[in-house]
Amino acid sequence: VAHHRLAESEVGYLVDSGLAHDGSTVEIADWVAPAVEVELAVRVGPDGEVAGLAPALELVDLGEPFADIEAALGGNIWQRGVVFGEEVPGIDPWSMVAVVTRTRDGAESDAETLAEGRLGEDPASTVAFASAFLAPHGVALAAGDRIIAGSVVAPVAVAPGDALFVDFGPLGHLRITFA
Repeated sequence: VAHHRLAESEVGYLVDSGLAHDGSTVEIADWVAPAVEVELAVRVGPDGEVAGLAPALELVDLGEPFADIEAALGGNIWQRGVVFGEEVPGIDPWSMVAVVTRTRDGAESDAETLAEGRLGEDPASTVAFASAFLAPHGVALAAGDRIIAGSVVAPVAVAPGDALFVDFGPLGHLRITFA
C-alpha cells in the first residue's frame, strides 16, 4: 500500500472482519475522516508470481496525520476495510483506467465524477516488494494471498449518504454506500 505523502511504500495487513462486499453499505458515523482508496488487488501464485488481478477498494479513516509514521503503522495505515471484485483473467493491468463517481442520498441525477487514475507500478513489482519486506520478519507470501497494490487516485473523502461507483474499465466495477 503506497500513500502519496510518504517517501516509500509501507505494508499493512488485511483482516476478514473488515471485508465488505460489492454493493454493500458501510457504517462510518464514528470515523474521523472516512475515505476510499481505489486499488488493484493482486493474487499471489505458487511461485510468487502474479496469478490474478481484480478491482478493490480500501476503506480508510485518515484521522491521524501522515507525519506520525508510528501512529500510521500502529493503526494499520488507517485501514478499516476492503472490498474485492471478481478476478478478470488475462487482463492487461496497464489498460485499466479507474473512474470514481459519487452520488449523494441516492440522487443518481446528481452523479459527480471525482477522480480518474491509472496503475503506477507493475503488479509484479508490488509482489516482489511485499515479499522482500516480509522475508526479514520470517514471513512469506503464500499462493492465494492477496495484496492491494496502492491507490491509483488520491484518497476520496466520503460522508454518510454518499455512494461511490468505481469503473475499472476492463476489470469491471465496484459500488459502495456509506451510512
